[in-house]
Amino acid sequence: MKKQVKNLFALFLTASMAVSLVPADAFAAVHDAVKDATTTTAYEKVEAEKKAAQPKAGSAEAAIQEALYTNTDEVDLSKYNLTERKAEKLTDKALGDDKDTDLVDVTYETDANGKVTTMSVEKDDTYAYALEEIEELAADDADEDDGSGKTKTEVGQAYKDLMAFYESPDNQEYLGIATPYFTSKDSKGGPVSSLLSLMQQKIYKDGDPEEENPANAKVTYKDMYDVIQGYQMTLQYGIQLFGQQLLAARDEALAQIDDSMTREQKLLVLNDWLGKYCTFDMGEIQDDQDKKNDTETTEETIQAMGEVAAVALADDDQKPPTEEEIAYLKNELLNGQMKKAFESTAFGALVRRNTICAGYSSAYTYLVQCAFPEIYKEADGKTWKKASEVNGTDSSQDKKDDNSSSENKGDTSEADKEESSSAAETETQAADGEDSSGDASSEKKDETTTETKPTCIVDFVKIFWRSDVQMLGQSQTFRNSHYFNAVKTDDSVDNWYYVDSCYNDIYVECMGRNRVETDGNMTHSYFLISHTSLAKQFDGNFDEIDTLYTDKATDTKYEDAWFTDAQGPISFDKDNWYYVQNTTSYSSGMSTSDQKPDQLVSLPRTAAATATSDSATVLVDYEKGTGAVKEGGDLLKESATKDEDVNDKIYPGLTHTSAYYNGALYLNADNQILKYDLSTNAITKVKEYNEVTAKSVADNMGTGINNNFTGMTFKVTTKDDADALHTVENHPIAGLSIDSQGNLNVDIATNYCYVDKYQTEQTNYNSGYSNYKFQGNTIKRGGSNDNQEFMWSADFVESQKMSDVTGESHTHGYETVTVEPTCENAGFTEERCKTCGVVKADSKTEDAKATGHHYIQYKDETYTKESDAKDAKNVVVDAIVCTKCMKAIPRKSSGNSGNMFGSSDDSDELDIPEGLKTGHEYTGKITSLSDDKKTGNVTVSCDSCVGKELDFLDEKDVTLETKKDVEVTSKKEAEDCEKGGKIIYTAKVTVGDNEYEATTTEEAAAEKHVYKPEFTWADDNTCTVTYTCENCKIPATEAEKCEVTSEVTEPTCTEAGKTVYTATATDKNGTKHTDTKEVPIEATGHTYSADPTYEWSGDYKTCKASFTCDKKDDTQTVECIVTPVTTDATCTEAGKVVYTATCTFKGKEYTCPEKKETTIAATGHKYGEPTFKWTDDKCTATFTCATDATHVEKVDCDVASASKDATCVTEGEVVYTATVTVPGGNTKYTDTKTVKTTDALGHDYKEPTFNWSEDFKTCTATFVCSRDESHKAPVDCTVTPVTTDATCTEAGKVVYTATVKVPNGDKEYTSTKETTIAATGHKYGEPTFNWSDDNKECTAVFTCANDAKHVEKVECEVKADTTDATYTAAGKVVYTATCKFGDKDYSTTKEVKVGQKDSKAKFAKTSYNLYSTQSGKVSLVSDYKQDGIVSIKSSNPSKVSVNTAGVIKAGVVKGKAVKVTITAVVKSGKTIKTVVTVAPTKITLNATSVPLQLKKSTSVIKVAKATLPGDQIASWGTSNKKVVTVSKSGKITAKKVGTAVVTITMKSGATAKCKVKVQKAAVKLTKIAVNSKKVNLNLKKGPKTYQLTATKTPITVVSKVTFTTSNKKVAVVSKSGKITAKKAGKAVITVKCAKKVQKVTVVVKAK
Repeated sequence: MKKQVKNLFALFLTASMAVSLVPADAFAAVHDAVKDATTTTAYEKVEAEKKAAQPKAGSAEAAIQEALYTNTDEVDLSKYNLTERKAEKLTDKALGDDKDTDLVDVTYETDANGKVTTMSVEKDDTYAYALEEIEELAADDADEDDGSGKTKTEVGQAYKDLMAFYESPDNQEYLGIATPYFTSKDSKGGPVSSLLSLMQQKIYKDGDPEEENPANAKVTYKDMYDVIQGYQMTLQYGIQLFGQQLLAARDEALAQIDDSMTREQKLLVLNDWLGKYCTFDMGEIQDDQDKKNDTETTEETIQAMGEVAAVALADDDQKPPTEEEIAYLKNELLNGQMKKAFESTAFGALVRRNTICAGYSSAYTYLVQCAFPEIYKEADGKTWKKASEVNGTDSSQDKKDDNSSSENKGDTSEADKEESSSAAETETQAADGEDSSGDASSEKKDETTTETKPTCIVDFVKIFWRSDVQMLGQSQTFRNSHYFNAVKTDDSVDNWYYVDSCYNDIYVECMGRNRVETDGNMTHSYFLISHTSLAKQFDGNFDEIDTLYTDKATDTKYEDAWFTDAQGPISFDKDNWYYVQNTTSYSSGMSTSDQKPDQLVSLPRTAAATATSDSATVLVDYEKGTGAVKEGGDLLKESATKDEDVNDKIYPGLTHTSAYYNGALYLNADNQILKYDLSTNAITKVKEYNEVTAKSVADNMGTGINNNFTGMTFKVTTKDDADALHTVENHPIAGLSIDSQGNLNVDIATNYCYVDKYQTEQTNYNSGYSNYKFQGNTIKRGGSNDNQEFMWSADFVESQKMSDVTGESHTHGYETVTVEPTCENAGFTEERCKTCGVVKADSKTEDAKATGHHYIQYKDETYTKESDAKDAKNVVVDAIVCTKCMKAIPRKSSGNSGNMFGSSDDSDELDIPEGLKTGHEYTGKITSLSDDKKTGNVTVSCDSCVGKELDFLDEKDVTLETKKDVEVTSKKEAEDCEKGGKIIYTAKVTVGDNEYEATTTEEAAAEKHVYKPEFTWADDNTCTVTYTCENCKIPATEAEKCEVTSEVTEPTCTEAGKTVYTATATDKNGTKHTDTKEVPIEATGHTYSADPTYEWSGDYKTCKASFTCDKKDDTQTVECIVTPVTTDATCTEAGKVVYTATCTFKGKEYTCPEKKETTIAATGHKYGEPTFKWTDDKCTATFTCATDATHVEKVDCDVASASKDATCVTEGEVVYTATVTVPGGNTKYTDTKTVKTTDALGHDYKEPTFNWSEDFKTCTATFVCSRDESHKAPVDCTVTPVTTDATCTEAGKVVYTATVKVPNGDKEYTSTKETTIAATGHKYGEPTFNWSDDNKECTAVFTCANDAKHVEKVECEVKADTTDATYTAAGKVVYTATCKFGDKDYSTTKEVKVGQKDSKAKFAKTSYNLYSTQSGKVSLVSDYKQDGIVSIKSSNPSKVSVNTAGVIKAGVVKGKAVKVTITAVVKSGKTIKTVVTVAPTKITLNATSVPLQLKKSTSVIKVAKATLPGDQIASWGTSNKKVVTVSKSGKITAKKVGTAVVTITMKSGATAKCKVKVQKAAVKLTKIAVNSKKVNLNLKKGPKTYQLTATKTPITVVSKVTFTTSNKKVAVVSKSGKITAKKAGKAVITVKCAKKVQKVTVVVKAK
C-alpha cells in the first residue's frame, strides 16, 4: 500500500495538539465558590482550622514556619528563649503529619544556657528549588504577603504537602519516581512553573513586550497555592477512585514482556502496547471548536467539586464521600473540570485510555520504571527507591554550559516557558504531573555532599513548536509544546535516545491530519531516534527542544534498524517478530523515500536491535503474492491491488497491518481480513466487510469517558439498531490490531470527516496535491484542491473476541450470504458464520457481473482560499465522481516528474475519457400503497444515489418528485395458489417529459385455486371440460364429461330456429360452470305468388316493384331496371322518350305492363362561326346549321382596306378586313387578308463605340443604325491580353485588345487598353525541413516563389517529447522543430517509434500436475505489474477446464495420464502456454476379500490409501444384489449365500473391488495382531501414554477386542487400548478377541 509522506509539519496546528488543561482559576474557584455556599460546612471547617493553626506574625512558630517553608536556610530564634525540646515540638507542629519527612533536615544551635539561638534547615534539592522558584514567580515586592489571600509560607507548605504525598510509599506504586527533567535546574520546566503551566496558569505580565521571557513571570501566592493543592487533589482522587484500574493496566502491559527480552525489545513492546491500548484525545479539538475556547465553569460544578474536595483533604475523621459524590468525582476526573489534569498523568493513558501527549509520556515513563525493578526498586522488588538514588546527584546537571538543556531554533530570546502562553503547554502536564512534584534530587548546595551517578533509564523531553500551518483554508501560526521521552538502552554507555509513543501512535491523524486514530496504524519513526536527527527533521518549525540530553542523544545506530520499517504494531511469538514493512522507507531525517511494495516479514527475536529489515524473511510480498507463502498469495495480491487503486486516491490514510494470534497472522487487505497460517504458510480469507453500519458511542472503550470527538466514536452495529447513523458498502479496512486482551479491532475506512461534523462522506480526493515545507524547501503542486475537507476521516470500528473469530468460543453456524456486485467487482455468494461472520473456506461463487460506475459531474468547493483576506472566496474546481464507489476522474498531468510526495499533477482540468456518461439515472418506485391497493405514492429518484451521504449530492437532484395517490394496477403471479405466490403492483407517472414505471411486489398467501373451465364440444353435441387456474400456472386437469341438456326454438318465414345445448360441470371447489352450444334451424322463407305493384318516379327514370307475401306478413320492394327508348327532335319537328320497367324477384323476370312516355320539343336552326372565302378584294361568308347540316346560308361581306410603308426591319403591305352578320341574328364575324407591297430596307450601322470594364478584361462595342438611331446593337468584343511579366525588381504590364465585327457584316473594328504590374518583391512560402540523422538538429529552407534562385536557411530549435514504451503499447519520440522567419513562426514534427516493452510474461511453471478431478491454479509471472490474463483456454476442456482467474480443474481421467495445453493471452499482448498433466487416481482398500455371515451387515470396508488427498467416495456398487447389497454409506448386507464383488468408485474416477463371500456360519477369527509387542514409557521424560491398536483377521469378525492390565499400579489401559503409565515397573497388557490373545509388555521408568 503506497503510503505517502504526509504533511510533515501540518501536524503542528493548533487543534491537533493544542490541549488546553484545567485553568488555575478552576481550582481557585473551588475555594471562592465554596466560601459562598451555605452547605459547604466541611470545607469551612477545614479552612477555619487551617486559619486558626497559623501562628501569629512575629512569633517563634512563625519564624520556624518561615525556615521550613520559604527559601531560607536558617532563622534567628535567640529572642524567643526556646529550649531545644521546645523548638523541636514547634517544628513538629509545623510539619504536622509529615514530621518524619526527608524533605527537611533541621538542626539547632544553642547558647551556654541551652537556649536555641539558630535554627538551620537543610532541604531536599527539589524542595529547595521549588521554594526558590516560588520567590522568583511572585511579584518583586511580594515579600511574605502579596495581598492575594495566601502567603509565601502557605504556598511552600502546600508544596511540601504535595511532595510528601507523592513520595509516600503508599502512593509510589501508582505514581512511580519523578524524573530528572522536572527536578533539574537545567530544564525549562521547574517544579512549580511546570504545575502552573499544567493548569494553564498565565505566568507573564499583561502587556509585557517580552512576555515570553520567563524572568518576567509573576504569579500571586493564591494562584500558586490553589494550583498546588488542586493538583494534589487530582492525584489523590486518581489513586482512591482508579488506583486498582491503573495497576491492572500496568500488569497487562508488563505481561507482554519477559526476561528473555533485551532492554531495547522491552522498550519496543511497551511502546507498541501503549499505542494499541490508548487513543489520543482529539475531543479537545472539537471541544475548542464548539466552545470557541470558552473555559468558564459554572459555580454549581465548582461548588460541588469543592465540597467533596474539602472532605477528601480533611483529616481521617471526616465522613467518607457518598456513592453519589464518588460517581460525581469519577466523572469530574474522566470528563469534567479535572479531566485535562487527569489525562495528563499516567491515569489518562492507562485508565481513561484517551489522553494527550503528556499522558502518553507519563504512562510510558511509569511502565518503563515498573518494567525494570532492578533499577527503580529495592532488592525485594516491591519497595521503590528514592528518586535521588535513581536520578543521582551529579553536579554537572547544575551546569547548563556543560550540558545544554535546549536546542534553540529561530527566535530564542529566553522563550523558556512559552508553554504557558499556549493551551498546549497544558500538555506540559508536567509529564505525569506527578513527576513535577517528585523528590528527584539535584546536587545540594552544600559542596561537601557526595555526588552519585544517575541510574535512571527514562526521562521527559519537551519541544516548543513554532510553525505556519493552514486549517480549513485559514493560515495560522502553531505555537505549542509537546512532551515525549528519552530512554537509555545500555548502562555501559551514556547514550540516550528519544521515544515518542504518542507520535508513533497518532502519526496519521497528526502528521497527515487525514484520518482519526486507526487501530494498527503505527509508525516507529520516533522510536530510539537521536536528538540530532529529530532536530534536523523539524528544523525551522520549532523554537527549542527542552532536554537534558542534547549532547548525549547523538547516536544514530537505531535509525536504520528493522523496526523503523514497521508500519503497524509489531507482533511476536517465542521465536520471531512479525510486521508489515513500510511502503516508504522513513529515515530519521525523513529525507528518503525508497518506494517498495508492502511485505509481511518475520525476523528472529535473536536478531540484534540494530539489524536491518534486509535480514528479515519475506513471508509474502503484497504486490507479487510471493515469498515463503505456499498458498493464497494471489488472494492477498488481488486484494492489495485494490487498495493501491483507492489509497490516497479515494480514501486517505490506509495501512496494511498485521496482528499475531495463536500461530497465525491476521492481515487487512481491501475489505477483507486474511489469515496467514505460520504452520502451513497458507493464506485464507477469514472475513469480508460488505455492508457496514455504525452508530456513535462516546465511550466505545467502556472506560467511562465521554469522547465528544465524533470521528472517534463510530462503532459497528446492525442496520436495525435504532441508534444506527451511517451505512457504507465495500469500504476498505484502514487497519487492524489484536490487543493483549485478545480482541480483534478492525477499522473500516470512511470519508466522513471533521469538516461537516461527520454528516457526509467527502469526495474528489486530490492525489496529486502537496504543499510541504521539508528540510528548508517548500514543495507545492497538484492544482487548487488541497484536500483539507478530508481532515480526520472517521473509521467504523468493530471489536470482536478472537476466540469468536477462530471458533474457539462457539461452533461456526454458517448461512448463505449474497454480496451485490460493485462498480468493478462481480457479486458473489458465500457462506458466513451467523455469530462472527467468518467465511467458510471454498464457499464463494460468483453470480453477478460488476455494475459499472455511476458518475456525477459537479462543482467542488475546496478549502483553499484565494488569499488570506477575510473576504477571500473558496476555490471551485470541476469534479466527476462515482456515487457508488467515490472514484474520481483524475486531472490532466502537467508532464512534470513526480516526487517523494506523490503525483506530479498540477492541473485542475479533468482528464475525461471519451464517451464518459455522467448524470443521474432516474427510475420510479412505489413507496406506499393504499389500503385497497388501488393507489399509491410513487417516488422518481436515482437509485444509485438514494441514501448516499456524499458531500456533493443534493436531495432535490437525487429525488426528482414524489407523487401521491397514483393509480396502481396489480397482477398476481404464482406457480401454485395453494403454495402461495406474489402480487405485482405497477404504477406509471410522468415527470417533466419522461414517463416512469414503478413496481412493487407483495407476497400472496396460499389460497384455493380459482378454476377457469375449458369446454370441448363433440360433433354429437356431447361435451367435456378441463380446468386451469386464473391466478397460477398449474397444468390443466384431465377432461371430465359434462351433463348436457337441450332446448329447441322453431323457425318462422324470416327467422331461423335453433337448438341450444347446455353443458354443466362442477369444479373441486364446488363451483358450477356452464357452457352452451347453439345449433341453428333455417327459417322457412316467404311465398310470393301475386304480381307486384309498380311505383314510378316523377321523371320516369326509376321505378319500384312491391311483392307481398301470400301470408301478408311481409312486403318486399325491388328496384326495377328502367329502359328508355328515344325518338330525337329535329330543327322543325318534336321528338319523344318511351320508358319500360323490368325486375327480377325470387329468380323470376317481371315487366311493368304500363309504359311511360315524355315529349322532346323541335330544336330550331343553330348557326355557328361561318367560313370566309376571299376573291381578290371581295369576300363571301357561309353559315351551316349545327342541328341539321343540310341547312346552309351564304352571305356577302363588307370589305375595308389599310396600307403600311416598309422600314429597316419590316416589309411594306395592304391589310383587307371583311365583316358579316349571322342570318336571323345580330352576331357579327370578321376576317382579314394581308397583301405584301415592298421588301424591308435593312440597317445601316456606323463605327461603334467601345465600353471597357474596369479591369479591361471585357469590352462591349455599340453599333447605331443611320436610318433609325434608336436601333442600337451592343456586341461583346473578343478581348486579347498580352502580358509582360513583372520581376522581383521590375514592373510589368498587360495590353488588352478588343476586336468586334459589324452585325451581319464582315467589317472589323478594334480598341486597346494597358495596365501596369508592380514589381513582385521576394515571396517565401512554407519551408522545407532538413533533419539531422539523430534528429537533434533541423534546418528550415525557405525558397522565393517568385525566383527559385532566392533561398534562405534558418536553424531550428528542436525539442523532444517522449512517450515511453509500455508493456501494452509501443512508445514514441516526437521531435518538434520551431523557428522564426520574418514575423511568422514555423514548426514541424517528426515521430520516431519506440518498440513495446517485453513483459517477459509467462506462466509461473512450464508444467503442472493434477490428479483426476483435482483442482489447482496457474499463475502469471510478468515484469508488467498490472499484467493479467485477458483470455485463457484449454486444448481439452473436458480433461482440464480453466477460468480467467487461473483456476484449473481436472476432469475424470482413467487409464493413462493426459496432457493438456493451457494457452492464455495477457494484457501485455503476449500469448503464453503451459502443460497440465492429469494422472488417474488409485485407491487401496483395507481388504480385498472378506467373509460375511448371512443376514449380517458390516461397514468395515474402508479406503486405506488414496493417491488424491481429499478424494471422496462417489458410489458403492455390488455385482450381485441377490447375494450382497450395499448402501450409499457403504453398509454391506449379506442377502444370500454366495459370492459378490463390491466396487467402490471415487469422485476422481478411481475404483477398487472387494470380494464378499456370504456364508451361513458366523465369521471366525483367525488372527489378532497388535501394533507393538513392547511399550516403553517414562514418567519424567515421556511418553507417559501409548495407544495400543488391535487388528482382527478377517476384519468382518464381530467379536470385540478387550484390553486388560496385569498391574494397575504400574500401567492402566482403557477400553480403547490407551495405556497410561502410573509407576515405575513392568506390566503386561492382554489383548483378547474371541479365543485369540496377544500379550504386550509395558516397561515404565521413573527417570
